[in-house]
Amino acid sequence: MSSRLSFPRPPLMIMDGGADTGVSAAGGSAHELADPWGDVMKFIVEVGFPLEPFSTYVRKGTAGEKIGEVLGAIKPEVIYFTDSGVGRGAMMIIEVDSASQVPHVTEPLMLNFDASVHYRVAMAPAELQSAGLERYATS
Repeated sequence: MSSRLSFPRPPLMIMDGGADTGVSAAGGSAHELADPWGDVMKFIVEVGFPLEPFSTYVRKGTAGEKIGEVLGAIKPEVIYFTDSGVGRGAMMIIEVDSASQVPHVTEPLMLNFDASVHYRVAMAPAELQSAGLERYATS
C-alpha cells in the first residue's frame, strides 16, 4: 500500500509554436513533456505547532483525533513528533507526484493547528549517485 498522496497530476505541457518543438503555431496543440523530476518527489517536512490551538485540543482531549484526521489526509511515509526548539513539532517524510500537491500537506496543518511548515527535498543515496555530479569534477 502506497503512502503517497494521490491527487490528479497535471501533465507538463508546452504551448510554443516554435519549429524546434514540433508544435504547430496555427494549431496551438500541446505536447506532454518528460517530467524532469521523475515520478516521485520526496520531501522532509518540518512542522512547528504553536502553543495554541494545540494546548486547547490537549485540554479538551481531542488532540489525538485532530492529529489522526490530518495525518489521514496527508498520508506521510513516516512521522516523528519532537520538539521544534521552542515548542511542539514533528518531522515527516512525504512523497508527492508534483509540486501542486504540496498545499494538500501544508493546508491541513495550518488550518487545524496554525502550524508552520517547512520543506526540504530528500534524495536516496541511489538518486544522488545517478544525479550526474561527475560533470562538476575538476581535473
